[in-house]
Amino acid sequence: MFLSSVCGITPEWAESRGLRGLILDLDNTLAFYLAPVAPPDIEAWIADMAASGVKLAVCSNSREKRVSLFCDRLGLTYVHTARKPKKDGLLKAAELMGLEPGETAMVGDQLFTDVLAGRRAGMTTVLVDPLKNNIVFRLRRRCERLFMR
Repeated sequence: MFLSSVCGITPEWAESRGLRGLILDLDNTLAFYLAPVAPPDIEAWIADMAASGVKLAVCSNSREKRVSLFCDRLGLTYVHTARKPKKDGLLKAAELMGLEPGETAMVGDQLFTDVLAGRRAGMTTVLVDPLKNNIVFRLRRRCERLFMR
């Protein structure tokens, strides 16, 4: 699935697909690269999803300090230094939420890390547009489009 933002995911969408949890990438998916907080609309989305009963966890390739500062403030479970596209970090995040891979979706902004890791782990995958689309991300997305076709 392709969306412009995580905010396009609703509890109803998750339920209709048998999903009980979402594993979320951090940088350029939930927050601008290295930003300590999420934009207000994404913070509101996180609160709404959690209140609806959808379990949320962050799985990031970033170091523990970066991920914990972001997640602790929002009360999110997390896995840091995940080494995506390896699947191990995603499987650990699902386990921390008490979920099986089949009832979990991986949501991220990169095809060759987030989506590939999710596919390897046997999860539903959602590719979102990066929050900040600088020249590096534009070039990367052009390369990814060749594979998406």
